[in-house]
Amino acid sequence: MNQQKAKERTRLLTLGSNEVRLQGSFSDWIDHRFVLLCAFLLILMVALQFGSVIQESQTNDEGVHLASGYSYWVAGDYRMDPTHPAFARMLAALPMLFMKLDSHLDSEAWNHSQAVKYADLLLYNNRIPADKIWLCCRSVIIALTALLGIWMAWWTRKHFGSNIALLALVLFSFDPNLIAHGRYVTTDLPVTLFIFLTCTLWADFLSAPSTKKLLLASVALGLALATKYSAIFLIPVLPTVYCVAWFSKRARRSLSLRKFISTVAVMNVVAVSVVALVYAPEVIGSIHFLKTGVAPANIAVRPLASRLPQNKILGRVLARTVSTIHLPSYRYLIGLGYQTRQGLTGHPAYLLGHFSNDGWRMYFPVAFLVKTPTATLLACIFALAAVLVVRRPPRKGDLILWISIPPIVYFALSMVSHLDIGVRHILPVYPFLYVILAIAVCDYVRPVLRKWFLLTVVILVTTLAVESLAIYPDYLSFFNWASGGPDNGSRYLLDSNIDWGQNVKKLSRYLAKNSLYPVCPAIFGNGQTQLDYYGVSPHARGWPIVRTDWSSDCVAAVSINFLRGVFVSEKAFATLRQRQPDAIVGHSIYIYDLRSKHNR
Repeated sequence: MNQQKAKERTRLLTLGSNEVRLQGSFSDWIDHRFVLLCAFLLILMVALQFGSVIQESQTNDEGVHLASGYSYWVAGDYRMDPTHPAFARMLAALPMLFMKLDSHLDSEAWNHSQAVKYADLLLYNNRIPADKIWLCCRSVIIALTALLGIWMAWWTRKHFGSNIALLALVLFSFDPNLIAHGRYVTTDLPVTLFIFLTCTLWADFLSAPSTKKLLLASVALGLALATKYSAIFLIPVLPTVYCVAWFSKRARRSLSLRKFISTVAVMNVVAVSVVALVYAPEVIGSIHFLKTGVAPANIAVRPLASRLPQNKILGRVLARTVSTIHLPSYRYLIGLGYQTRQGLTGHPAYLLGHFSNDGWRMYFPVAFLVKTPTATLLACIFALAAVLVVRRPPRKGDLILWISIPPIVYFALSMVSHLDIGVRHILPVYPFLYVILAIAVCDYVRPVLRKWFLLTVVILVTTLAVESLAIYPDYLSFFNWASGGPDNGSRYLLDSNIDWGQNVKKLSRYLAKNSLYPVCPAIFGNGQTQLDYYGVSPHARGWPIVRTDWSSDCVAAVSINFLRGVFVSEKAFATLRQRQPDAIVGHSIYIYDLRSKHNR
């Protein structure tokens, strides 16, 4: 009996050693080929982005972002749509400076700050085709996406090893949400990059404080603040993380109250200086105005306090504070006031068949559950279960805690916001999630699954890749398999989650291929100029008309946003909702053939 137990123990030890040897050799293989594997993943991601975005028209927000950024460069004037910070817009518009475009700064649209009209004039009435302009400028955002992936992989490998870094990059590279929003001229991907960069540099500073690391983190914070107003949450969060690090490392003299005060002061001064540098022409103009009393054309003279909302307590407090300290009317602060007002008053939103201007606390949890890939959700479940089973402190637990606090706070703030218009608003959470998830999988799931670990990871990665590639090229409309896929997406969410005006080019090709004319288009995010440019001119001016029959005598092409009743009256397309569409273009534009000869 004892001999039998000894043989069984020997057999298990042999299996265990073989398992360790197999996993060790696989880890060595990854470590030696880490750079090549990362390059392959990022090249594939970039290829998917280019291959899909060249098939798409501009989205709802892109025209104003791009035209505004270009005008900031050529005019040194930030009057055009100050509702968003300037930095990401200016980055995206850089290629336009080398195209010898007609700036149209003598147009009425520019003089009266009509952002949409100016964007149409600049992009669709110029010597360079609009599609070429879009491809060049979207390339900048795609490059920033690749930069985010590179930094995430490099930083994770430095602290946690090649296996974890590679798994995090796999989750990142195949995420349809990052592929989608990482190719549009908006502020969503750039702020994701700069928030992640700021928080990881801050964690490095806390690990081994130095002036260089503090300055790098502060510059990254300034770039984040100059990219999107949502990054302002970092101003209180970074000092909070410092305090957490201080209390968890009381024996270390590198962190102290005196150093905390000086660190926060340097952080804020450097960050504000970076923002001021981005807005340098306006800052110089404001200084000139203070000295001479003569206001240059590129500054706003109207008091900043008058631009803040007065119907809420927070708005009145902000207005009184601004008035007391006599803050100038910098466009950055004007935009911040606008976003404050919008955050207080809300925005038309849709969730699970319901409409609201105030939003829902569960909007972003639902968005996360239906828009995050199925394999990623499964990995989260496995990781959580494994953590509960293993119950041991993680290696480098302090570092993990420091990079966990910002995304948790950001997600919580998003939930209480009244601005519920898309999963893109929680995009900054995903890079942190992928790093932490990769750590949990490799350090906790591995010892639980033992010899089944590699097979499980292969299955999860394969599922992730297949689900991501299956939605190509319609990444914006992605909904995971668990929710029923993109065809069922409108049951859960609308707006930029599925329909952002991106499919006009596809619609034009579909109509031409099937000889479907005349057409009555109602496309969200695209005005008359874009529709004419792509040959989707409307058949009847003033369409849609509320009807009780099918006598429109045209081919109706309707965005799912309008069809469901977002941004328009629910009655506008009530009759079409009772009818099955003849086709669906890009999961977002519904086709109804209402021609009399078709309905006979």
